[in-house]
This record gives sequence, structure tokens and C-alpha cells, in this order.
Amino acid sequence: MPSTLGGIGLGVTDMAKSVSFYTKILGYRPTQTFDVEAFTETVLSFPHKQGGTALILMQYKNRPEGVKNPPGKFVWYVEDVKEVVDRCKGEGCEMQLELGAGEGWVSKIAIAIGLDGEVLEFMPLSLLKGAGSLGTKI
Repeated sequence: MPSTLGGIGLGVTDMAKSVSFYTKILGYRPTQTFDVEAFTETVLSFPHKQGGTALILMQYKNRPEGVKNPPGKFVWYVEDVKEVVDRCKGEGCEMQLELGAGEGWVSKIAIAIGLDGEVLEFMPLSLLKGAGSLGTKI
């Protein structure tokens, strides 16, 4: 069951300030954005060949009063999304996005809520090769 950690998501309350902070402090560069019904994301990557795990800044829309953002998000590229989702459900995870629920490439991913409220996104390894073509390039 090969897998790799593709990104770590961080809930933010001000996207522009957060992008500026992580580009100035750590040298990340914004590479993609996603704007969907529930949230906006900006993917930050390192510009050098060694790359590294992407930092995904997430700003949720229509949050309940007093709730800033979920504690964090982890994006894993896995060989078999359904198998991982089934195991996750078996351990008590609730699903935020069921496999097959979205359109296009989103139908191939699943998003679960972990035991402590963290967001767990599972994407097929096959999307890793084309990950740069997803979302809007910056």
C-alpha cells in the first residue's frame, strides 16, 4: 500500500496575510489556488528542485460563529482511495466528501474528519503526476 504525504493544510483566517507570511519567512511560493463552495485554498511550494511537502493554506467560508478554522489538513496520495476510506470509516472517521461525490478529478478523492477534528484528504497516486494541472495556477 504505497503512499506519500503530499501536503499539510493549515486553517487561516486571512489568506493574503498568511500567503505573505509563509513566502517571506520560509521561502514558499504560491503555485495553485482552489475556490470551492466550502473553502478557498492556496497551495505553497518550495521553488528548489528538492521540493518538499506542500503547505496548503485553507480559509473556510460560512464558518459557525466563534469557529476560526479546523485544526489542520493532511493530504495523502495513496494507491487505493476506497481501501483507505473504508479503513478510516472503520476507525470512526466521519466523511466530509465521499469518494465519487465530486465532479471531474474531485470524484477521485475523499475527505474525512479525523478523530481530533483534523481534515484527512486522500487522493490517488495517479493524480500526483498531474497535481500541477489541478486548481488555478498562480
